[in-house]
Amino acid sequence: MKPTASPRRTLSIFILLAALSSVFLDYWEYSRSFHADPDIWASTLRGVAPAPAQYRVGVLKAAEFLTLHTPLAMRHALTLIDFAALLIAAFTLRALLLRSATWRSVSAAAQWFAAAAFLLLFEYSLQWLTWYQRPETLTIAALLALSLWLSTVRLPGPAGTLLTVAGIIALGILQGFTRADVGVVFHLSVALVCLFSKRTQPAALPRWIPFFASLVAATCAAAVQLYLMRIVYPHATYGSTPVYQLALNLTDHIRIVPFALFLAPTIWLVMQIARHRFRPQPAQTGLLLASAIFVGMWCVLGRIDEVRIFLPFALALTPLTVEAATSRIAIQLS
Repeated sequence: MKPTASPRRTLSIFILLAALSSVFLDYWEYSRSFHADPDIWASTLRGVAPAPAQYRVGVLKAAEFLTLHTPLAMRHALTLIDFAALLIAAFTLRALLLRSATWRSVSAAAQWFAAAAFLLLFEYSLQWLTWYQRPETLTIAALLALSLWLSTVRLPGPAGTLLTVAGIIALGILQGFTRADVGVVFHLSVALVCLFSKRTQPAALPRWIPFFASLVAATCAAAVQLYLMRIVYPHATYGSTPVYQLALNLTDHIRIVPFALFLAPTIWLVMQIARHRFRPQPAQTGLLLASAIFVGMWCVLGRIDEVRIFLPFALALTPLTVEAATSRIAIQLS
């Protein structure tokens, strides 16, 4: 008798296919942008781009390094970085789902549902990747996913605690060069949850350790942002673009359409938790708090129709949303 397919293996295969498909489309958008304006990324590399794009220079600098040391053009290098980042984000989030208590406690049928739901939500977010495309989107998604993972585990070995703390802080520094706002909001939120919550994450560190690590990581991300703003690129301005977008977001009603569509899964998740149908773990609570704060910042300072701004959080919330849905399905199947 042939062995039955495993939801774990099937999930991995379809994650890879989804990543390849998304990055294939991602490449053609980079190519279209390049052919429309061959100088499109050069202004940021020269340090003359407007804020805040000028401060998110990390990915472009990495791509420039690849173009100088390999035969790749800038659009190819950016695509390669996006593919690597998407795989890191996807398989890190997959690992979070597979090690969750929900996944381990439900039947095989419910696990198949969870795998399908993960892929659906994963693709639902990624279809907005090229809407107002930016090179840093998938890289910050990967850094956020890794930060969430390190906030829930202790790395093995005698130096596991030290390596976990060092990893969280290192991710905060990298987030400062990619999208400091995401790093600061997430790490501060995790620190607040560690400070005020009496619950502990299973198999994780004592809560004062992630509190310290997250606080330092948030400080590092903010320090990098200030360094770029005040020392490296003090001349960068917003130009004619309004810094505060809240009034435009409220009056330009067409902006609400992509905003509402993109946030629909997140809104459903919040409703499940508010109705006490699902209880997240501490690190997940920190992610939810960070998402709420980030949405508020986004509505005030960004265009709400530029939904790829929230894409890193949407991807990071995927395992939690799947857990909430699977818990309900498991009740129906029992």
